[in-house]
Amino acid sequence: MEVHAHTHTPRKKWTHYLWEFLMLFLAVFCGFLAENQREHLIEHKKEKSFVRSLWEDLQNDTARLNYSINRLKGDMRNADTLVRLYLKGIKDKAFDPGMAKYGMGAGFSVDVVFNDRTSSQLKSSGSMRMIRNKEVADLLLQYWNNQLRIEQIHNRYETIRIEQRKLGWKTFQWFPLNFQSYDSKDTSGFNLPPEVFADTPAGIINEQLLIEFMNVTANLFNTGLSQYLKELQGERQLAQQLISLIENNYHLK
Repeated sequence: MEVHAHTHTPRKKWTHYLWEFLMLFLAVFCGFLAENQREHLIEHKKEKSFVRSLWEDLQNDTARLNYSINRLKGDMRNADTLVRLYLKGIKDKAFDPGMAKYGMGAGFSVDVVFNDRTSSQLKSSGSMRMIRNKEVADLLLQYWNNQLRIEQIHNRYETIRIEQRKLGWKTFQWFPLNFQSYDSKDTSGFNLPPEVFADTPAGIINEQLLIEFMNVTANLFNTGLSQYLKELQGERQLAQQLISLIENNYHLK
């Protein structure tokens, strides 16, 4: 009778299992670190892209704000001149054409359209978290919030301006001024030189409405000076601060 010898695999020590666990843990942990670093680099790249786009939008906004501020100041200068002519011209008809001219100039529209190319992406996609610089993020939120305030004041100003415009057409003979501003050198066939209206000067056609027109223009002037201009200048200052912050923190030029 043969006796078969059985081979026994020696049992592994507990330290062997410990090392296997440690190696597996290190492999998973290193993979996690690599993936985390990859995501960090991707987000950093997106942040730089968003910030550069913001910087470009702010440059455009600043140019538009400069235009709107200058246009609003022009309206207020015209309103100021109108008041002076009104005080002088109560008994002198020679001032009527000037009042018609500056009365029209006091009510030109003043719009400002902010570039929302980048802001809409940041707001809608939840990517605002990518702007890691707290000072830039906080100032940017303030800049956006101020735009809501500007929109409210613009609507108020526009309501008064339209009232001033409607009343002005009933108070003055404005149409010669509109045609005289047209380029007489235009080659389209609509050549209307100023001398065409030499016998039809712009002037007052309804003196009974004049004082009402002056009151509405004064209201427009006060709203523009105390509210609209103040907000536009403040928003321009914020835009300039943001541009400077972005350039210093993200090394953009």
